[in-house]
Amino acid sequence: MLADASWSKFLDFIAYKAERAGAAMIRVNPRNTSQNCSGCSELVPKSLAVRTHSCPSCGLVIDRDFNASINILKAGIGLGEHNVGRSWAKRARRNISEAPVRELKI
Repeated sequence: MLADASWSKFLDFIAYKAERAGAAMIRVNPRNTSQNCSGCSELVPKSLAVRTHSCPSCGLVIDRDFNASINILKAGIGLGEHNVGRSWAKRARRNISEAPVRELKI
């Protein structure tokens, strides 16, 4: 399909730009990223209408999308160490640690 081709080109472009900047683009499977608890990895099923992640196991309560972003970050760094090579993972951690810190307003 045309839509699939467009996404593929877009991802190729991002990978190219990341490589030119000395960074790595790591693809992460988004499955269950908003339902797995970023604190304890417990699966907490919820409908799309529920916008807050509330884990009965560890008590973590955060925005659903923020929970998903933490899980995606963890998966990306984990993939970097095992599949891409330690130098890329080290660079990813450095880029993350050097990123400007912004206050999260919920």
